[in-house]
Amino acid sequence: SNGCSTRNVSPIPRQHQVALNRFTPPTGKLPMQPNPFPVRVRIEWSDDGEQWQNGDAVAWNASHVHVRLIDPEVYGVYVWLHPQDVQPA
Repeated sequence: SNGCSTRNVSPIPRQHQVALNRFTPPTGKLPMQPNPFPVRVRIEWSDDGEQWQNGDAVAWNASHVHVRLIDPEVYGVYVWLHPQDVQPA
């Protein structure tokens, strides 16, 4: 064996990759909503490329959505996104 993985993913874990389409609000935060709801989000990872992942929208306004990703590889990672990158699950 040459030690190469046959998986078509980056050897860099996603929690150590950058979400290239992240979009942080100018204030850096919004109040957390009392009732997060499940969403599907489009993430452009710096190494793995575009992927759709599950998450919970935890804060939002007209121009930003703060999502807690629930993919096992990135559990506990939060990312700010444009609303067009977020869909109700």
